[in-house]
Amino acid sequence: MSSGETVNIRSRQQAVAMGLPELLFWSCAFLLLFGGLGEVGLMRSESRWAEIVREMIQSGRYFDPTLNGETYFDKPLFSYWLVVAAHALVGKLNEWTLRLPSAIAGLLVLWSTWSLGRLLWGREVALAAGWLLLLSYGFLGWARLGEADMENLAVILLAVHWYWKHRDSTRFLDYLPFYVLIFAGAHFKGLVAIAVPLLVVLPDLLVEGRWRRHLNFRHLAALVVGIGAYLLPFLIIAAASDELLADAIRLVLRENVQRFFQPFDHVEPVYAYLIHWPTLMLPWAPLMVVGLFQMARSWKRLAWPERWLLLALLLIFGFFTASGSRRIYYILPILPFTALALGYCLSRLDRAAFWGIWLQAGLLVLLVALEIASWLAWPWLEASRGVDLPDQLRTLGLLPGVLTALAWLLAWRWRGRLAEWLQLPARLAVLLPPTVVLLGGYLWWQQPQLDRFRSARPFGLALQEKVQALPPRQIGLAARGKPPLEVMFYARMPFPVRRLHDEKELAAFLAEPDYPKVLLVEGHYLPLPSTLAKRKPDLIEITYPWEKDTRSKLRAWFLEQPESP
Repeated sequence: MSSGETVNIRSRQQAVAMGLPELLFWSCAFLLLFGGLGEVGLMRSESRWAEIVREMIQSGRYFDPTLNGETYFDKPLFSYWLVVAAHALVGKLNEWTLRLPSAIAGLLVLWSTWSLGRLLWGREVALAAGWLLLLSYGFLGWARLGEADMENLAVILLAVHWYWKHRDSTRFLDYLPFYVLIFAGAHFKGLVAIAVPLLVVLPDLLVEGRWRRHLNFRHLAALVVGIGAYLLPFLIIAAASDELLADAIRLVLRENVQRFFQPFDHVEPVYAYLIHWPTLMLPWAPLMVVGLFQMARSWKRLAWPERWLLLALLLIFGFFTASGSRRIYYILPILPFTALALGYCLSRLDRAAFWGIWLQAGLLVLLVALEIASWLAWPWLEASRGVDLPDQLRTLGLLPGVLTALAWLLAWRWRGRLAEWLQLPARLAVLLPPTVVLLGGYLWWQQPQLDRFRSARPFGLALQEKVQALPPRQIGLAARGKPPLEVMFYARMPFPVRRLHDEKELAAFLAEPDYPKVLLVEGHYLPLPSTLAKRKPDLIEITYPWEKDTRSKLRAWFLEQPESP
């Protein structure tokens, strides 16, 4: 039987099943993706997106992304525009609206994974893959971040799903969505949105010479329209400014081509993704290692869709490893295909499921034990570090740990009924409730509690009233490297803030007659004039006893008039 016949038969056998298992899955997905989405302050690179969008909205220049007033085309425009749209819809720009596009993209990734799994392998594999992807660190972590990675992943999965659903069609309207998705999607994160889908579908095009049926003018026309969709924003930028166009093209080449062949940062060892891949799949890393090993061993007995899936994993891994620039989040596109492979293993390969589930259960037992026992470690931690930890941190893991253990006991007690409700193998179904509680406890309890001890947001909010009414030139910033974007965002600081790089520039800033002024100094970046050095800062970014490196902490002086000599 040919690969095409196999897929078509399976497709005809699949009814659009939306019952209790799907209701439970999507309800949990909504809770984990959107619950408490805006509770914690900006994390990782979110401050870059937040500040660029704020400056876009304030300046009205939506084709000229800026940071502190300087053009910043390091990332494409569409991810900023989605946040702008969320702001227009809600009327506010905050953590929730910043992360809303990523959470919605996360839903699209889940739907594409579930739908592709149902198309190729059936309902049970689709549901298993959906749960495994949803409850993985890599997916859930980046789906709740206001960056561009989840939008990029959504484009890739939607395109691959579209290909498989219409793989034998030669209609123009079936070619067109694939190319529009990948070429327009390249304006979320970069050219990887084009490269990865084409790489993933390549084995299926080559098998049995399927590519020959797609050599037609309708296909070429759809490709031309897709390329046009990619070029359109550049044409609009060119109409506004030749200089902006040059910046945009230069940075596209720098971030996509030069970074791949001649990396200028993010250089990690060639084996980095052997570590990052299972890390992103946590807590399912043990199941992943065993499942993929057993699936590879069964290569000769696998049908074409399963072989294609293994080839897709190999090609994605090889593509990102071949790049000289490596970061853990670059390889996020491998996660849905990994989840589909594990869903297949649990449903069809009993040996992989047996060993993988036992190792998986052992890891979850260890995590629960560490959560429950964590409160016992606080006295030792305080004594060894010489700090007095806040009471809120002492029992941080106790409640989630106890609830996770209880959920596991209940799931084991009613494992047969639970497997029936979820339409999953009982060996997997019994692990899902404790994992949901463990992750939910972190997202809704532990992370917000820990966020209370981060200092950038309260400092920025305290600064807001003083800086908003000032012209940018009356705000001086003495800081290393990039400006403190988190503080600028929370303070709603006018831009461009004046950068002070040396003592001469600081003296000139203080000597100018326009007052009041605000002076921000990062750590001890610049020595202050004697009169100012003797004066206590009006605002100091909080430093906690356990923080060893305080060089990035900010101090602020509110100057109503020149300091007396």
